[in-house]
Amino acid sequence: MGRSGTGAATTKGSHRIELTYLLKQGLIQKGKQINGSLSWESRGEKTGEIRIDSDYRPGEGGHLRLRYRLTTGGQDYDYDYSIELVEQASNLGKGAVLYMVCPESGKRCRILYRAYSSHRWKARDAYQNRIYYPIQLSSKMNRYNDRYWELEKQLEAEYSKRLNSGYKGKPTKRMIRRGELEDRQQLMDLLRWGPMAMPLNLRRAVFK
Repeated sequence: MGRSGTGAATTKGSHRIELTYLLKQGLIQKGKQINGSLSWESRGEKTGEIRIDSDYRPGEGGHLRLRYRLTTGGQDYDYDYSIELVEQASNLGKGAVLYMVCPESGKRCRILYRAYSSHRWKARDAYQNRIYYPIQLSSKMNRYNDRYWELEKQLEAEYSKRLNSGYKGKPTKRMIRRGELEDRQQLMDLLRWGPMAMPLNLRRAVFK
């Protein structure tokens, strides 16, 4: 079992605004102004909702307008502010990559979080208290197992894509990536059943 009850926020347990998701859902479109909303659910119950209005001009950047209400201690707080969008040339030399600018740190990011009772959205490293990746809160016993299933999820996504095994006699990047993921998962599978994943008292009994 992973550690619980620590009060530590995780990337998956916190409300977040992901730029990749906004683009895939059409909430950000090149050269257009889009009005939409985001909501979050937990066990079938809505846990949050905000309005998002986007304005993205390729070559210029743009902004996201966030509008939402929070209720704390019986008092309502209304928020309405903008997140800057900026472009950066792709490392692959093709086109540009879009980023949000954290309103607190000023750093570019792809995900904004609202965690630790913060009323405003900001980047992971803008929080005084650390926002953990779930695997970082796993006990040593479960770390290999958690990593195994994370890799399984990534592989399922890879298997759903069309795959060309090679091009001009050389393996494609996707083929290489799939192979690397499979190798890592095989290693985690060995480790999760190995002695380091055993409870300490069992390990002592077996290897005394």
